[in-house]
Amino acid sequence: MLDDDIIDVTIEKTEDEDYEKYANNEEYDTNNSEYIEFSIRGDKYSE
Repeated sequence: MLDDDIIDVTIEKTEDEDYEKYANNEEYDTNNSEYIEFSIRGDKYSE
């Protein structure tokens, strides 16, 4: 349950070759990545 908590979410979209480097802990060019950022806020409620 979320009680007025805020969760920040970042999604990184990468090319397949960059993801393979990321998965193998290798250096990759983050300039080729696209980011989607958003927040989710919980609201208090009473039962």
